[in-house]
Amino acid sequence: MEDKYQTSGKEMESSAWNFGRGYVFEVVLDTIKNIRQYRVLSVFGVNTLEQDIYIYDLNLKNQSRLMSLSRWMDSLKVLMLFTKFNLKDKDHIEIYETNISRLKKISIKFKDLKSEIKARGKIQLTIDEKLFEFIIEDLDMMLVKILDILNKVGLIFKQEEVKNPKEAILR
Repeated sequence: MEDKYQTSGKEMESSAWNFGRGYVFEVVLDTIKNIRQYRVLSVFGVNTLEQDIYIYDLNLKNQSRLMSLSRWMDSLKVLMLFTKFNLKDKDHIEIYETNISRLKKISIKFKDLKSEIKARGKIQLTIDEKLFEFIIEDLDMMLVKILDILNKVGLIFKQEEVKNPKEAILR
């Protein structure tokens, strides 16, 4: 099996291993990939258009949406907790702390998202769509801020030092 996290001589500093590249692949990028999937499931209840067409069980879709939203929130928290050590800017740290606090508040409101109604001998799971959409918008805004910070600290795209400002503008 090929090791996708192979290291090169460039990843060693002062005779100590730098596992940065593997860490970024394993923790950061995999978590971002999961967040993308959880967002789709939260919005639609299924992964694909075909599933959306053929899966009629609204209870199943609603349960999937709720579980995915919960996993999305947890993944955002994990992403921040596992990358916070790399932040040097006080504003970035404050944004992370605000987001983590916000996620705790959303978790408290999570129980208000669903209600179960017994109809015709079955339990029907319903979602407060207004609150659900508000939470999704909030999580989207958090994600944009987190990704911007991760990019600025070089955990997404390699940060290059620009010596000539005109050169940066003309790129």
